[in-house]
Amino acid sequence: MLVEFSVENYRSFKERQTLSMVASNKKSGRNSNSFPMPNVKSLRLLTSAVVYGRDSSYTDPLGSV
Repeated sequence: MLVEFSVENYRSFKERQTLSMVASNKKSGRNSNSFPMPNVKSLRLLTSAVVYGRDSSYTDPLGSV
């Protein structure tokens, strides 16, 4: 299971960028897009995430090697 992903100094990513699937502590939307980690009561993970480019379109700088 992917919980956190970081990339640095690769293609257009000069500085470290991190995508975290850990949910925030906000109460709204909590049950619709997150789930509790088994055996860790204080940790909730997101079920999905979306990444957009600068012009609000899909970009794939990591996938085309």
